[in-house]
Amino acid sequence: MPTTELLSCRSLRPLPYGPSGSPASDQRHQCPAPEGAIREKVETFDAFTPDNDPHGEHDFGELEHNGDRLFWKIDYYDSKMTTGSEDPADPKQTVRLLTIMLASEY
Repeated sequence: MPTTELLSCRSLRPLPYGPSGSPASDQRHQCPAPEGAIREKVETFDAFTPDNDPHGEHDFGELEHNGDRLFWKIDYYDSKMTTGSEDPADPKQTVRLLTIMLASEY
């Protein structure tokens, strides 16, 4: 599947990924999970530097897939996804939201 087709649904709603790494079931019909090569590139991304990761959080990255530049970002929400988590390191009170988008659309 071309990168642009895979990410064309990005404006609907990003997929929340919990500690299990599985997308929420109500999101699955709106946007495909970042399967295969893109997901693997996000999971194995290790090109963090003081310039692109000044706080050492490892929650943002830039990568290339099929000639397209992509950005990915992990945000940390409370269990109701209404505000930021008070303790992002605590999986009992945190939902992680992974957003992947074409850099050209930022």
